[in-house]
Amino acid sequence: RGSLQYEFGSELLQTPIQLLRISNAEAQVLHPSFHIYTVLLFESVQFFHQIIEILNHLVTFNMAKVHEDAPLKFIELIQLLRVARFESIEALWTQFKARPDHRNETTFFLILRHWILNAIPAIGTHAALRFIKEKFLINELTIAEAAQALLASVHMVTADMEAIKLAEASQGSVTGTSPQGLAMNRKIQENPVLREIVWLGYGTLIAKFCAENPTCPAELMR
Repeated sequence: RGSLQYEFGSELLQTPIQLLRISNAEAQVLHPSFHIYTVLLFESVQFFHQIIEILNHLVTFNMAKVHEDAPLKFIELIQLLRVARFESIEALWTQFKARPDHRNETTFFLILRHWILNAIPAIGTHAALRFIKEKFLINELTIAEAAQALLASVHMVTADMEAIKLAEASQGSVTGTSPQGLAMNRKIQENPVLREIVWLGYGTLIAKFCAENPTCPAELMR
């Protein structure tokens, strides 16, 4: 007698996300190493407190198993970092780049560091790629951390000229004015995994940029 046929749309369905509001609630400071200069670097004290509150929640409630609020909290963290200045992200990172002296704090800090490094690539701007590049080159990221962060960042970042200059494979920039890009850096070249991630990411950035800009510079295709 026939059958039912279902036809699915090809459009991407977006999951509704609750917009984030700045909270007035005081957040518990994670560690005594936080100094007042760090707070002053953030756009506002409330803004700083909200980042700390979210990080505290992600670390505290996701050690044994994943908390049901973890996805939403992670998205909120990304939203906050996306509107933060580069200096603010650096100030936040400064507090957790070194392993604490006390053993019982080490696990907490490592998990916190993990959440931060997972969130930064999802910002999707060249500032995120710049942050990962700079921290790896000054040995603040391990090879494993750099590989994971770069793999995510080069595919999530908006393909603009700033991102291309950070990843480029030429000795100088396309314009001849910026420092050496990631692809030609000695530390990247010496590691096969990082070299492949950066070169493939660089090619992806160029392909995306030229697809959206038919008049892209010929130098990018060399």
